[in-house]
Amino acid sequence: MYTRVTTFEATDIAAVEAQLDGISEKIAAIPGVIRMQAAWTGEGKGIVMAIYESQEAATAGQAHALGIWNAIITHLAGMPESVEYERGRMMV
Repeated sequence: MYTRVTTFEATDIAAVEAQLDGISEKIAAIPGVIRMQAAWTGEGKGIVMAIYESQEAATAGQAHALGIWNAIITHLAGMPESVEYERGRMMV
């Protein structure tokens, strides 16, 4: 398992929320994704936790993920920032 945690700040969270169904479909198409969860505040500060089968899958899926971020970049304060974790465990 390999995890990428990304933080973002939306300038128009309603516009981002309006695109979530399409974004979810694109995420489901990324090879090697086990789970992806997002949470955000009403002010637009948010986090995305992406869990992949392996580091190789995360690396291979990075271009897909960047394409998704680029589709909503006009609604963000800047490029999201990511931290990657090579160890982890599903707890629930």
